[in-house]
Amino acid sequence: MVGLFAADAVFEIDGLGIVVQGRQGLKGLAEYGARVGSRLAAVDVSEVGDTVRCRLEESNEVYRLLGVETVWYEGWFALRRGRIERAVVKLEPASREGLKRGLAEFLLWLAATDPAALEKAMPDGKLKADLETGARLLELLRRWRTR
Repeated sequence: MVGLFAADAVFEIDGLGIVVQGRQGLKGLAEYGARVGSRLAAVDVSEVGDTVRCRLEESNEVYRLLGVETVWYEGWFALRRGRIERAVVKLEPASREGLKRGLAEFLLWLAATDPAALEKAMPDGKLKADLETGARLLELLRRWRTR
């Protein structure tokens, strides 16, 4: 996936507070996705000039543990010289609401039981998307689910 992006590309997940820049940031995001078992599918794909628009369907273990099987995004990808220069995907309202319910309960529990883990996974209130955070988040979500 990282090879599709320009070296200085920006990828933003609007609604989750995730913005990564450059190949190193994209590598971390890809590792996070692999660790949590993300599966993506693009539908309703259209192209206008150097921009590709689509809807993306994603499922992963984090979402499942939060009580949501699938989330949907609206996305656009700006291309430059055959590579993605900027990508923005935005959670659709129904997906955002579904995640907010599970996430709010989980974050309240985590803040009360392990605030240091909360700060490490979400510095400044934003998810740190990398391999280590993906593994830790799954561990914490499983603990929360079995409490």
